[in-house]
Amino acid sequence: IGGVAAGASAAAKARRTSEDVEIILLEAGPYISFANCGLPYYVGGEIPDRDELFVMDPKVFARRFALRVRTETRVESVDAKARTVTLAGTGEHIAYDRLILATGAEPIRPPIAGLDRPNVFALRTVPDADAIAARLAEARHGEGEALAAQRVTAPLRAVVIGGGYIGLEAAEQFRRRGLAVTAYDVAGTAAAG
Repeated sequence: IGGVAAGASAAAKARRTSEDVEIILLEAGPYISFANCGLPYYVGGEIPDRDELFVMDPKVFARRFALRVRTETRVESVDAKARTVTLAGTGEHIAYDRLILATGAEPIRPPIAGLDRPNVFALRTVPDADAIAARLAEARHGEGEALAAQRVTAPLRAVVIGGGYIGLEAAEQFRRRGLAVTAYDVAGTAAAG
């Protein structure tokens, strides 16, 4: 379960270890095996071609390692006793002999009012990066004269909550794009630039 870095690597290793086992890779999102560490650089424009984020296409990966890849397939539950996973939406049960959980982590969302607003984003997946890039393009080009006049006196602002690699790289890339950036680590300490 999980098809980005760890899940795709585990599936490939399982195939190299045994040529005759059935392997099914289940990924909740639309993509597998992408460079999540490259997401901030795509948002910042340092990686200009979105396709450069993808290590391998799901169909090519499935053919190369003789396994089944199911994207946009969310697991609803795992029954360790019965050795089955149940898929969300369909209720389909898939039996297993061995199960690898490689779902990654969810971004920490601190209890701050307003995190549900449309201009607040997490950065974990390619669709997250697409949404941020689209919002930046919209803010730069599509909000009319009032925003353009405001930019004359002050640059666009970004606040990054999270002092891990992705958060710091996102802050760096926002600065690269000319935004005023304030970054907060988990403990709430701010660094402005």
